[in-house]
Amino acid sequence: MARKKQKARRFKRGDKGLEETNDVKLAPHSFVFYRGKVLSSVSNLMMDIRKIMSPYTASQLKVMKKNVLKDYIAVAGPLHVSHFIMLGQATSGHVNLKLVKVPQGPSLHFKVERFSLSSDFKSTYLSPQIFAHPPLVVVNNLSNPEQSHLKILGAMVSGAFPKLDPLAIHSKKLTRCVLFDYQEENDVLELRQYRVQKISSRSGISKSVKAIVEKNRLPDLSSFNDISDYISREAVSDSDGESITYGNKKIHMVEIGPRLRLKLFKIQEGLMEGEVLYHAFVSKTDEEKVALREQIHQKRQLKMQRRQEQEANVNRKRKRQSHDGEESDEADNADDANSEIPHVKKRRKVNSKSQLRDKFRKLKNNSDERRFKTKHKRPKRK
Repeated sequence: MARKKQKARRFKRGDKGLEETNDVKLAPHSFVFYRGKVLSSVSNLMMDIRKIMSPYTASQLKVMKKNVLKDYIAVAGPLHVSHFIMLGQATSGHVNLKLVKVPQGPSLHFKVERFSLSSDFKSTYLSPQIFAHPPLVVVNNLSNPEQSHLKILGAMVSGAFPKLDPLAIHSKKLTRCVLFDYQEENDVLELRQYRVQKISSRSGISKSVKAIVEKNRLPDLSSFNDISDYISREAVSDSDGESITYGNKKIHMVEIGPRLRLKLFKIQEGLMEGEVLYHAFVSKTDEEKVALREQIHQKRQLKMQRRQEQEANVNRKRKRQSHDGEESDEADNADDANSEIPHVKKRRKVNSKSQLRDKFRKLKNNSDERRFKTKHKRPKRK
């Protein structure tokens, strides 16, 4: 006997379980998408970056050809989206990445010098639960006060993730770590993602010795040749990954990918427009910068003036339509009041059944007679 199909559970909009808390609303949210034609490797990189930004990102966002940047900006406000990460690929094959703060900027432009996907790393099962909590963000070498573009870069990178305190957060919620390392020699930014394997305290006593002291009994040594093998096993397991120290805790990590090497070459003041605050390849004099600022200011004023003119024209058109509608209603009411003879609709002439039957017979007789004449037509005389 076939199983009965169960109906899907429906939630009402007013359900308390679907309402977001203030912490979730205030946390930075993001959209990760690509623009234009890209290869499959770039689309796979987009999905890996979405995992980095999870859980506060649109993991099921569909990218359509007809979508433009204004469509994403219009949806960003109601969904509390604060950052855009856009991928693109030039005709030459170079991959670029843009990190944008919504809705007023700034916009950071990167060149992706090289990248590796998560599938390129050691194949280990990654539970979806490790992406259910935001990662711990570690920023290195981005606090140089002499270089203003590095301060903007550090603020944008750390602002794209919610702030976490590893000393106060529960160990079960600390499942991932994202590292941003700026290499001053090559002027590149390295991005890594790690899975937190275990967290240990820096008390000077290993975990195995601590277990023996606290339990006050010997552990099961059947799989070891000596007790020294049991104590030294932690050193072997720690050598597989990396570890960082934060306060009195030591965090052991294993890299899971993706891995990116980014080159920052431009910073714009607004959302993909406005004054260029930094450019790695183009340098301009102070006079040229002042001229560009005046040009941008004039463009903004012209844009505001056109918008005001459009709004004034729309309001004038609406008033005219409403005034014309009121005049036509008044004229109709006056005509109805002045008319003495009421308007009577003419009845449509309806033929009876007998009349329709007679018409049908006449048509039939005419057609039969016409058919008979054509069949028995006399031949012409020669």
